[in-house]
Amino acid sequence: MRILPLFILAPLMGCTSLVMSTVMALDDLDPMTADPAGFVVALDVPAPLAMVKDSVVFEFGATRSDTGETQGGTYTLIETRDEQDRVVYRLPPQGVEDIRATQLNATTWTETGGNELSLRVTFDFCRTLETTVPDDIEFSIFIRLAKDAPILPLVRNSRVTEVIDANALNELELCAAP
Repeated sequence: MRILPLFILAPLMGCTSLVMSTVMALDDLDPMTADPAGFVVALDVPAPLAMVKDSVVFEFGATRSDTGETQGGTYTLIETRDEQDRVVYRLPPQGVEDIRATQLNATTWTETGGNELSLRVTFDFCRTLETTVPDDIEFSIFIRLAKDAPILPLVRNSRVTEVIDANALNELELCAAP
């Protein structure tokens, strides 16, 4: 079962800042055999924007075509720091175990054909200041696809207005105090 994992790409298809070498690496990824423990997402979001605490969510699902059986789950990613002191988000241990179990079970589905896999990462921005947010702010998204692999740029210096309407930027909630 191979797919182009659109878990991050779907909302960014109009984004002109996609890094094609990373898109190609995603194309080579087999999500049914990739170790979920190695998956990491990092976001570079400049002030006056930040990430809403506990808003980075990973959704994984596999649907068997002949029976409609669906397995998967939704997991709030854990915020940690990597070796370069960059904030990264990774699956919680229970999410890793659940996905491995789904991958193992789905290996028995190969004869059914037409099986579907869905992967998605979502996150929410908040404002760090009450001032007007400029609409030319840029952000970047980085991913790691395997435990011993480097973190790769997926979206580089994309304008926030490619994913959030310019008017909605100033309607974002203020970030909660740390």
